[in-house]
Amino acid sequence: MRRLPAFLRSLPVFLAVLLLLLSGCAAGDDRPDDGVVRLRFQSLAWQKESVDANRRLVEEWNATHPGVQVEYVQGSWDSVHDQLLTSFEGGEAPDIVHDASDDLADFAHGGHLADLRPCCPRGCAPTYPPGAGRPPPSARGSTACRSSRNPG
Repeated sequence: MRRLPAFLRSLPVFLAVLLLLLSGCAAGDDRPDDGVVRLRFQSLAWQKESVDANRRLVEEWNATHPGVQVEYVQGSWDSVHDQLLTSFEGGEAPDIVHDASDDLADFAHGGHLADLRPCCPRGCAPTYPPGAGRPPPSARGSTACRSSRNPG
């Protein structure tokens, strides 16, 4: 059996940390009030193996965490900026996003991302590109975390 690349093996830890941190952030008027936290994860993975691996990780998470369920949303590198900008402004952005660092910097400056560095385990803290600044603690909208791990 072929082993997954290192970045895919570490992805479950990264997603688990994000999901735990975001479990209180997902609330929508159209979601059932059954006590289950529902999060949307928009992935930009495009290679079949990466898409399959991401989908498996979400399925494994959902099977082992019935109180925090994740919906996998397939995004596209071709339209991600416009799609996220529209969804941030409309209040319908995914809870967890996969995007390029320069795009994330723009969204951080716009107040759409929360700074998760204080919540990340030592050695796993994300970094922001020079000039990106730190997203404000009162950032509105969805929460995202820049990471050097790129599953797509």
